[in-house]
Amino acid sequence: MLVLIALTFFLSIIFLTIGIRIERESTSPLARLQRQTKETQELTPEEAELRRPVLARLIGPVAQRALLLVARFSPPGLKDSIRRRLQIAGNPWRAHSEEVIFAKIVLAATGAIVGLALGAAVLHKKPEQSVLFALGGSAVGFLLVDWMILQKTKQRRKQIQHSLPYVLDLLCVSVEAGLAFDAAMQKVTEKVEGPLSQEFQQVAYEVRIGKPRRDALRDMRDRCAVEDLNTFVAAIVQAERLGLGIGQVLRVQADLMRNLRRERAREAAMKIPVKMLFPLVFLILPALFAVILGPAVIQMLDNLGAGGR
Repeated sequence: MLVLIALTFFLSIIFLTIGIRIERESTSPLARLQRQTKETQELTPEEAELRRPVLARLIGPVAQRALLLVARFSPPGLKDSIRRRLQIAGNPWRAHSEEVIFAKIVLAATGAIVGLALGAAVLHKKPEQSVLFALGGSAVGFLLVDWMILQKTKQRRKQIQHSLPYVLDLLCVSVEAGLAFDAAMQKVTEKVEGPLSQEFQQVAYEVRIGKPRRDALRDMRDRCAVEDLNTFVAAIVQAERLGLGIGQVLRVQADLMRNLRRERAREAAMKIPVKMLFPLVFLILPALFAVILGPAVIQMLDNLGAGGR
């Protein structure tokens, strides 16, 4: 029964979260502008409201109030920290910090209910032990979102680190062929896919709208938080400040990144024997000894038994 209550609670919160997203997207300035450009005739407020999705009309107001409560009572430092981590992870869900806090609260409550049901109804534990199960489930649910963000951050950093040498080679070739650095970044966005290409596309866009290049590159460095990219951005900013040739700096940085990737490959190869030691000792060797020495041990026991008789 408690499991059913937990599932019902979790599904209701899922629909509430969907309502939050639909309500936020439908009330954004861009959505309102798109609706105004698509509609050729004047609509009354009642007709415009009826054209909205049913889920947004039913759950939207409740979801918006819940989100306002979360935003009101959440500490500003927590929201800034979550916003920063989402930015480094690339924000794959396009979520806001308030939505993440709301999801953490919901998952913590669901984990507590499931843990209580597991301890009381399934394992038939005492009330004190069931409370411990509930606390453990709440902690797991609360930290689940942080774990997902951390995994997305590691994956994105690995992709950026892996594609950086190739991107620098392409930038170097483009600049040495006569393109400006901004045009070379645009060429990279056309030829390469991945998070690093998206970041260069963002930098090129910010430069086009008037933002200084060094500030755009520093913002990219802060969004990615990758050590190799920090070195590249620092070299480009320093070269621009001192008036050095971008092509030469790119050539040096491309060679450096290739050497770093080669050293990381060697380091990973040196770790393989150590990683193979544990399955070799605890899994392969016992099975090998059982196959080789098993018949001899059985025969020896039979001979000892026959001699004793």
